Amino acid sequence: MIWFSLPHYGNKNMETSTRAPSFSLRSTVYYTVAALTAFSLQSSYATEFSQTPIVGVGNTYPANVVLALSVEYPTAGAAYEPSGTPTLNLDKFTKNNYIGYFDPAKCYSYNPGGYFEPVSNAASDGSCTGSTLFSGKGLNWLTMSAIDIYRQAMTGGNRARGTGQDNSAYQNGDSLLFTSLRRAYVNPNTNGAIGLATRYLSSNVYNRIIPSKYYTNSPSTVRVTNNGFQMTIGSDTFNVVVQVCKSGMLEANCSAYDNVYKPTGLMQENINKMRFSALGYLNVAGNNQQGGALRARMKSLLGETTAEKNIELGAEIDANGLFVTNPDTEDARESAVTNSGVINYLNKFGDSGTYKTNDPAAELYYTGLRYLRKKNFEGIRSVYRNTGGQAALDNFPMITDWNDPLIKKGETVTSKAAMCRPNYMMYIGDINTHYDNSVPNFKYVSGDNSAPTDDSEVNTQQALKDILQIEGTTKSFSFGDNIGASLSHGAIAGLAYWARTNDIRTDLGGRQFLHTMMIDTNENGNFRSSGAGTKNQNSFYWAAKYGGFDSDKVEEEGGMPAIRERAQWTSDAAGQTSLGAFADGVPKTYAVANNPENMTAALKSAFLAMQGVESPSQTAVGVSLNSGTVIDLSDNGTGKAMLFQSSYKKNSSGWQGDVIAYNVETNGFTEKWKLSNILWNAYRTNFSNRKVWTTGGGQVMQFNAGNATSLSSSLQLGTNSVTGNPANLINYVLGSGNNETGRSGETFRARPENSLLGTVVNSTVNVLTPPSAAPSQCANQTRLETLKKRQNVYAFAANDGMLHIVDSNGQEKFAYIPSTALPKLKDYAKASDEHIYINDGSPAVGEACVHDQQTSVIVGTTGRGGEAVYAIDASNIGNTDFTPANSNVLWEFTKQDDSDLGLTVHTPILGEVKGTDNKLKSVAVVSSGYNTQSNNGYLYVLQIGKTGAWAQNNNYWKIRLGAAGVGAPKVIDTDKDGTIDRIYVGDEAGKLWRADYSNGTWSAKAIFSGSRPITGAPDAVQTGDYYTVIFNTGRYFDPIADGSTTQQNYAYGLFDKDGTAIAESALLNQSMGTTATASNSAGTYYEASKNQLSGSHKGWRLSLPQGFMSVDDAYIRRRKTAQFYIFSNQSSNAVNSNVCTTDGQTGVIEVDLRNGGLYPQKIFDTDRNEKYDDRDASASMLVSDGLGSLKRSNATVVAPETVDKLFSVDASGKLKEIDLNAFVIKKSIRRLSWRELF
Repeated sequence: MIWFSLPHYGNKNMETSTRAPSFSLRSTVYYTVAALTAFSLQSSYATEFSQTPIVGVGNTYPANVVLALSVEYPTAGAAYEPSGTPTLNLDKFTKNNYIGYFDPAKCYSYNPGGYFEPVSNAASDGSCTGSTLFSGKGLNWLTMSAIDIYRQAMTGGNRARGTGQDNSAYQNGDSLLFTSLRRAYVNPNTNGAIGLATRYLSSNVYNRIIPSKYYTNSPSTVRVTNNGFQMTIGSDTFNVVVQVCKSGMLEANCSAYDNVYKPTGLMQENINKMRFSALGYLNVAGNNQQGGALRARMKSLLGETTAEKNIELGAEIDANGLFVTNPDTEDARESAVTNSGVINYLNKFGDSGTYKTNDPAAELYYTGLRYLRKKNFEGIRSVYRNTGGQAALDNFPMITDWNDPLIKKGETVTSKAAMCRPNYMMYIGDINTHYDNSVPNFKYVSGDNSAPTDDSEVNTQQALKDILQIEGTTKSFSFGDNIGASLSHGAIAGLAYWARTNDIRTDLGGRQFLHTMMIDTNENGNFRSSGAGTKNQNSFYWAAKYGGFDSDKVEEEGGMPAIRERAQWTSDAAGQTSLGAFADGVPKTYAVANNPENMTAALKSAFLAMQGVESPSQTAVGVSLNSGTVIDLSDNGTGKAMLFQSSYKKNSSGWQGDVIAYNVETNGFTEKWKLSNILWNAYRTNFSNRKVWTTGGGQVMQFNAGNATSLSSSLQLGTNSVTGNPANLINYVLGSGNNETGRSGETFRARPENSLLGTVVNSTVNVLTPPSAAPSQCANQTRLETLKKRQNVYAFAANDGMLHIVDSNGQEKFAYIPSTALPKLKDYAKASDEHIYINDGSPAVGEACVHDQQTSVIVGTTGRGGEAVYAIDASNIGNTDFTPANSNVLWEFTKQDDSDLGLTVHTPILGEVKGTDNKLKSVAVVSSGYNTQSNNGYLYVLQIGKTGAWAQNNNYWKIRLGAAGVGAPKVIDTDKDGTIDRIYVGDEAGKLWRADYSNGTWSAKAIFSGSRPITGAPDAVQTGDYYTVIFNTGRYFDPIADGSTTQQNYAYGLFDKDGTAIAESALLNQSMGTTATASNSAGTYYEASKNQLSGSHKGWRLSLPQGFMSVDDAYIRRRKTAQFYIFSNQSSNAVNSNVCTTDGQTGVIEVDLRNGGLYPQKIFDTDRNEKYDDRDASASMLVSDGLGSLKRSNATVVAPETVDKLFSVDASGKLKEIDLNAFVIKKSIRRLSWRELF
């Protein structure tokens, strides 16, 4: 590891010191961060760049989701106040946001056509006054059932018009010209009795909710009744049908299709990410019907064909967003019904006017579990048979010829997709269950029940007993207790626990577990738990806790699934709870349906968890520093150190990005915030408050609608009245949804919730800390003390065009859009599946002299997005009273200033050079990058404090190299005077260049010519009278052009003494062994050869494994080893291979810096005992399955033992750390002689 003592503030690629520090080993925990890398890829003239991120895209597998709909009548009870005498008063109305089919921010009139029509916006509290207006917020409280909220969240709602129950009613409510949603059927004797049949408005609120005619006599309350699909106020009856997605009054969930807008939910949003099936009951009253029924097979909602039986399952949504009434015609025909499909069943059950009256909940769950496990229906036919005839079907299929739900046509049990789709059960119902014991191996009283007998694997009873033993009966319940309505003993919890901890499909590769989410409709407001000191007899709670807990590292590395940490099952801190009924906290996968907002939030969280790789990363993890180079984690690290993960994903209407911040703690990482959430909450409505600046027409200005005219020519818009209006585009980029619909060519791309941030693909988050010293040429103690008071800020570029600068809480302080990004913003706003790069480079941060004053600067590049470098004065951005101004933008340097500037992919390096007048100048060193007009390669040295226009050899200098395609540079201070006087850099032709500075002049020569492109920065360290310069080869800008699995790349170490060219033949050859020396959950280990140097060797060359490459910077660790971060886009056949990782492999190599071979000490802790000794295998390379981030960061930890760590993001989108030997020598007392001393 190289330690720096620099006045250049954060420039990892400048070598100045050769002295390593000593450590004071204490029990305090520290992170000492060094050589933090930033991601940047390179290429040559006419280099092909993939416009799509090349890691983590298209490598996840759609989850299998079983919707278990326990449709007993309480499920369709009131969404709000389902028990007692539901009465709405002013206090409740103003404090709560009642959501539902009606928009709580709108006012409605009743249309003579038999539906409520939105006509105006409501007051800020949701009030609507007058003789004809109804409050949408109030109507939701009056009419919505719990199942309506569920339907709205899942599908957008049940589309129907009128009160009919035939297919025409649904088609009339779902046409190209009109869409309406209809409330669930209310039967006064069943679900109506759960708070819906009769409801009341108090005298202090009814004037805000209903027309004045209903309270002319000022009654103390107004009574409202619900029956069927209607509600009645006084003598007037209204259909509870509401028009939605009306032109000019679109609700938040209206999505654009080819010719129309339709209300959508989580199922439409995830249509490409999930497959669904539906289970329900047969509608037979009482306890005369056991088990559940498969109502819709597992399938994509876009349609697919089963592998077995070759059954065609149709698309459930057409190109216009309309629901297809009978998509699964073969299943409908077999059951002699006219309805089919997952969405239709979810939306329409109960519309016939009756609901199941008793619910065998555990048996419904077992039906779904059995289906996923490919156990046929025949084995349970005698127990779960239809006892109610055709009427019990509710005009939906009961499917009994089960297929394998995990495999679709074209797949087999060995197909990776079949093995790797995660499995989920999403269950909604109430806990007052009945006679639900007919499940395998469950004896709730003496003797056997009528359970299926052909399934010996599922031991329901033992799994339930295990839960009760873990929890204790004083906290839960005793085995055999009735904890439901009648003869219900908690079997559903046992089944969920068994399914979460056992491989449900041993015939498939890998391990298949079932994750369970439980939605409790909370019948009569009874949780069967009353908080501290009471028994928790809520079976859904226990099913959620033990069936839905998150995996941990042990499970992910092949261990037994189990709850080992509280955070696996609840977000509530120890000793706290988010729901008073449960003293110990609430499971993440438990939601209460009569708290609609919480249920909707829980459903969204569940769908996020089901999406697989949610946060892929292509670039390095950003690591924050506080003052100095040591981060003290003695207080468990909270708030002291942070890691930042850049991310991106494709949503339903395009691309979006994220930056995720983690607190570093002694035992790992905890998520602190996601920037996508913060920006949405801050600027979706208040977009005009954003502090965004730009340069347009050569002038710096704020990026807002007030400057639309000045920016119009730079934006290069068309003539469309909406998208051609510069103010509309500016507001859109800032966050406005006013013109956001997604209709190509007419309006802007629709953005789902939390998607204002553009993709963050190749930009690593970099931290600007308060300075500890000043640049020597403008040292001023008063100025330094002022800057020391500034808080940390964090900078990164995103493909919404902006350089974003945020504080430690994720609040955006300032943003800058370079001029080259402005004409691309119209493409960012356009509805398209294509990804584009706009502003994609990693920024550099540091202290500089600007006009003889110390200035904290951020210097960024547009990366793949354009040919530009720009500088920001961030001296005051971290201040609490910061007010942005034009002066925060220092300059831009673009292709217009020098035509040899190409795509500026690599991160600048900040430092100082000595001018011909012997005065120091603060500069940024930038490579010319790729695809230059002249096909020439250069290094640029840009004066940060420049004045006037750019002028070569005045305020910027060019160093001529070879052809275009210049990689990331490494700067050196050879004479230890604190200034740059040498630069090493590679290029796509395989040349390594050395540029030297003397007497105001730069000169460059190629000191090595190889055969493979050099992308990452070299590293160098002085060794005697020469420098050891290490670098690696490879290029990965396009997976097709650069992804050959037979390519041969190398890692090099050159001994550069005087700049004389070194031939490849003068290098010692080393190679990596092909036989593993060790293997564990981290990966497989291999050792390098041990060939010895001779006097004739001028360096060494290590052959990388075939197909592997590196685009990351080389790194000299502790002046002992040469580290290279490598990857391949081909998968291995290693014994420890996880079949469900994304394609590819990632590896880290560490070899002896002196000769490129096996280092004599142990590098890796292969036996995982946190020691480095003879029990560890000899190893030079660790290879892990899955292609994660292409860059890594290095850090040192003292906890209290010193260990070096490598941080990256793995193929699943999770932070990953690898421990490396820090080569610390422990002091000890030893016997010096055996002579007896007197």
